[in-house]
Amino acid sequence: MSNEFRHLKDAFDQGDVYSFSLNHFEDKEDLNVQKMVKLCKKPKKLFFTIMDLIGINENELNLNE
Repeated sequence: MSNEFRHLKDAFDQGDVYSFSLNHFEDKEDLNVQKMVKLCKKPKKLFFTIMDLIGINENELNLNE
């Protein structure tokens, strides 16, 4: 809760739970955050590449589980 997210430090109490998604981090300038975003995107890109190679359509899968 420092650097680019310091404004959120007082927004939550200890024990609060909040779900962030990748798009919350994509526009951040912190180099470590940028590297983590790239790292998180690689498996997704690979997954869809493999689906394309073997001819599986996204509509054939339930990707929400």
